[in-house]
Amino acid sequence: MPSQPAPVSSPPPSNQWVTYQTAEGAPYYHNASTGETRWDLPTASEPSAQTVAPAGANMAQEQWAQQQWAQQAGTYQEQQWAQQAQQQQHFAAQVQYQYQQAAASQHAAQAAAAQAQQQQDQWAAYYAQYWSWYQSVQEERQAEGVPEPAEELMPPPPGASVQEQLAFAMKGIVLKEMEAMRFDGTSVEDRKKHLKVLQIKWHPDKNPDQEVVAKGVFQLLVEKKEWFLFDPDAQPDLELEVAQVD
Repeated sequence: MPSQPAPVSSPPPSNQWVTYQTAEGAPYYHNASTGETRWDLPTASEPSAQTVAPAGANMAQEQWAQQQWAQQAGTYQEQQWAQQAQQQQHFAAQVQYQYQQAAASQHAAQAAAAQAQQQQDQWAAYYAQYWSWYQSVQEERQAEGVPEPAEELMPPPPGASVQEQLAFAMKGIVLKEMEAMRFDGTSVEDRKKHLKVLQIKWHPDKNPDQEVVAKGVFQLLVEKKEWFLFDPDAQPDLELEVAQVD
C-alpha cells in the first residue's frame, strides 16, 4: 500500500506571524493562530514576526489570510461609507435649518413691510379726510367773510410726502404750545427764553436726520415771532434777532 504524500509545508507556529505579499508586491502580515491580518509589523510586546514566508508555503493558508484581510478591509470601507453618510446627513440638516431660518426671517420682513404699508394707507386715508374737512371750513369762512386767524397753519395737500405731513403735525404741536403761553399771561421775558430754546431745538443743523420737519418748525418760529412776543406795553420797534432759513 503506497504511503500518503506529506504536506508541502507545515503551518507556521501559533506564536509567529507570516509575511505575505499582495499582487502589487505590498507586504502584509498574518497570524494563523489568532486569525489577525495587519499591514504593520507587531510591536515589541507581541510575538516576533517571520520576515519572509517559507518557500513553498501552503497556498490554501495564504488564500485564507487574503480572504481574512479582504473581509477586514471591506468592514473598514463600510465604516468609512457609514461615517460619510452620517456627515452628509448632518450637513443636509444644517442646510435645511439655515433655509428655514432664512424663510422665517423673510416672512417676518414681509409681515413688517405689510404692516407698515397698512399704517401708511390708513394715515393717507385719514389725512385725505382731514384735508377735505379743512377745505370745507375754508370755503365756509370765505362765504361768510371771516378772515383767517394769523396763527392758523395751512396743511399740505394730499399726496405730500411723509416728511411734509410730519412737519405740519409738529408745527401744529409747537404752535399750540406757543399759543398757550401767549394767552396764559406768560411774561415776554419768559417767552423770549422759550423761543430761544425752541430755535436751538429745531434748528436744521441740529436735526440732520429730519431736516424737512426741523426746517418747517424753525420757519414757523421765524414767522410767528412777532405774534408770540407781542406786548402792548413794549416799544413798537421790539425786535428779536432770529436766523433765517434758506
